[in-house]
Amino acid sequence: MLVNRTSRGGKGEYVGIGTFYDYKAYGKGHHNQGIYRITGYDKKLLVFITAFMNTKMMRKYCAALSVGSKMKEIKSEQFLSIPIPALEQKVLKQVYDLFYTESFDKSIEKILSVQPNNIGLFHLSIAKEMLTKHLNSVLDMITDNVDFNITNNKITMQ
Repeated sequence: MLVNRTSRGGKGEYVGIGTFYDYKAYGKGHHNQGIYRITGYDKKLLVFITAFMNTKMMRKYCAALSVGSKMKEIKSEQFLSIPIPALEQKVLKQVYDLFYTESFDKSIEKILSVQPNNIGLFHLSIAKEMLTKHLNSVLDMITDNVDFNITNNKITMQ
């Protein structure tokens, strides 16, 4: 998904920011105006486009492309004119592997056992969310004075 307009910043540097939406992780979703959705391409290419559009160079490029005084915007024709580098499949896979982990298990036990350099950035973010929720539930039980045990990273009430 690409942001096609924003009032943030004022120079257009926030137009064109890419976000990878994973149907496998989040399910069917919905977005409002101000977003262009790119579909029908190989997942590796979509991951690369997301990363590419968020580079410092592309932030400046999109700022220069954007039009409008109060709300900067890039039209669909302008997005289509952006030159996306054609990379070999080997390089696309390397970028993809840095970003995405195909066999990701969201269980706390698996997340705690995984090495951070063996997980893609996308799933590292999901792991952070899961660990934060787990920690918050433990902290809630402590503040609520609930008796519990943690064995093998599983919480049991007493």
